[in-house]
Amino acid sequence: LVEPRLAEWRATAQPRLPDGAPLDLPANFDGKLALIGYRIESPRATPGGALDLTTYWQVTGDLGRSLAFFAHVIDDSQQYMAGQYDGWGTALRGLEVSDVIVQHVTVPIKPDASPGSYVLQLGVYVPDTMTRWTVRSSRGASADRVILSSVEIMSP
Repeated sequence: LVEPRLAEWRATAQPRLPDGAPLDLPANFDGKLALIGYRIESPRATPGGALDLTTYWQVTGDLGRSLAFFAHVIDDSQQYMAGQYDGWGTALRGLEVSDVIVQHVTVPIKPDASPGSYVLQLGVYVPDTMTRWTVRSSRGASADRVILSSVEIMSP
């Protein structure tokens, strides 16, 4: 059921690690949860607006009792966050290895965000400890987040 849909779920831009290393999907976080695809409805937003993001995940191990993912819109220097979503909209209880989870979220953009180019990054963490899970590329590089796409904040 899932395999025929994967090509549809994969975005046109290849995700990468923060150091620029390409990251093939599925991108496995700590051997427990794999990002198998994502869709950004539009890579453009205005201050006070939002980005629509749908993520597709597959359970690959024991998820534990508490889990969240973040989607941050940040500038190139990674010093300014123009937008942010944090959460997990699916119950963890009862999930089994190979289950697929679809999460649609809205990433709000700050009303005072300056127009310009930003990137949308995503990561997984344990909210109780704020510990981020590690994602590894097929070439052995690792990071605590993935750069999904460039986004543009437009003038209102």
